[in-house]
Amino acid sequence: MKFISVTKSGRTLLLTAVLSLGVISCGGDDNPNNGGGNNNNSGDNNNSGNNTAVVDPSTVVKSTFTDGRDGKEYKTVRIGSQTWMAENLNYQTDSSWCYDDADSNCVKYGRLYDWETATTVCPNEWVLPDSADWELLLAAAGGNEATGRLRARSGWGNKDNGTDDYGFSALPGGLRTYNGIFTNADCKDNCYGCCTGTWWTATAISVTAAYSHSGGMTNKTHGKMYGFSVRCVKNHYHWDGTGIDPSTVVKGAFTDDRDGQTYKTVKIGGQTWMAENLNKETENSWCYENSPDSCAKYGRLYDWNAAKTACPRGWHLPDNETWNRLVKTVGSYPTIKLKSTENWKRDSYGNSGNGKDSYGFSALPGGQRNSIGGFLSVSWYGTWWTSTIQQDGRAYDRTIYSDHDAVTSSIMDKIFGYSVRCVQD
Repeated sequence: MKFISVTKSGRTLLLTAVLSLGVISCGGDDNPNNGGGNNNNSGDNNNSGNNTAVVDPSTVVKSTFTDGRDGKEYKTVRIGSQTWMAENLNYQTDSSWCYDDADSNCVKYGRLYDWETATTVCPNEWVLPDSADWELLLAAAGGNEATGRLRARSGWGNKDNGTDDYGFSALPGGLRTYNGIFTNADCKDNCYGCCTGTWWTATAISVTAAYSHSGGMTNKTHGKMYGFSVRCVKNHYHWDGTGIDPSTVVKGAFTDDRDGQTYKTVKIGGQTWMAENLNKETENSWCYENSPDSCAKYGRLYDWNAAKTACPRGWHLPDNETWNRLVKTVGSYPTIKLKSTENWKRDSYGNSGNGKDSYGFSALPGGQRNSIGGFLSVSWYGTWWTSTIQQDGRAYDRTIYSDHDAVTSSIMDKIFGYSVRCVQD
């Protein structure tokens, strides 16, 4: 658990982010170089809060993908709702290595990457999986039984070979330590745990450390200078089983007859929302930093009185309870599901702030205009007015941050400039 202190217009909010992690096991309990690795809970937390059913191996879909950057072809496998590369990545970049500096090991095991490189090395439309992606894979492959079911049938030594039920074909690519030593790829017969496979996740826990997946169903942290393998996952939302099924969402479009602007729309459960921030010019509305490009990207910022009447005919500014219903409808991890897949700022540890946009809501971090006319926090958070007011005349807003998984609510003076999302009458 980490605590994040966030300042918004002079108010400090103490936010709690809980990292729920699952781990792929590859051999015995490895301890790279007896330094830089930290074991967290094992076993009990592997599928915490995950309702994913175990996937029948007969439903797996196998295919291939060609990386357009260098022409290399990779096997792929769809396991439940996720599509993974079924081979370790072997794209040559700076800060990547072949095990023992041997080209033949790159062909066999793929390359080893430091964390910073790993976060950007996957090809277009593929990403480095975060801890939640790995957790979902493990649950789909049988939880504590996932170790052998995901491991390749050969290459681990006769004590550690798996059954490879899903065609994931996890291999023991070893690792490169922070001081340049290659280790843990020496698989021998009759030796349990003599070699390991370790894969980076996109989840960082500090400026210098991030989570990896390897060894004995435990969660591990390592310094970002280590060299580990990379498995890329297709960049689309993987439903976690909570909230409404994303396949039931109805997407459409609406044209505002006042100015001819067309907005994407999305019906989530019983609510139909605009899937873009409103961009209707009114009195007491502004583009961020007075830039028309910002209006085109993020929509306009409105004071509350302007926001109350800005929505087109047939639409209205949602009240606080309407937002509550939306958050409840999408289930666990609401901000990940509601945020757009781009434009959100990384946190101080290097974690991406982007969402999965599972329902097509595409929440954007449009920032705000404060009470003295200053613009701040674009790409850091998005804040939207609600129609709900307090007895003292102030109004409720809803905010989504780049690094916090809650749609927060606060009460603000009506002169602030926030984004507007309209909901259909």
